[in-house]
Amino acid sequence: MLAHAVSLARKAGYRVENVDAVVIAVSSSGHLDAIRAIVAAGKPILCEKPLAMTLADTDTAIAVADAA
Repeated sequence: MLAHAVSLARKAGYRVENVDAVVIAVSSSGHLDAIRAIVAAGKPILCEKPLAMTLADTDTAIAVADAA
């Protein structure tokens, strides 16, 4: 799903350097993958709640963000 969203954004003319921050508003099960991708792109994130589906995924999401 995230790859599809990125593809649509590129077709619309958006480029990573033109984006200041990203709001994650996909289904909760997709939050962790989105967080990983957005952190890798070096962008700030606002994530809709819940952050993740499990405590382990929540801990991973926090660790990913902290490591950036």
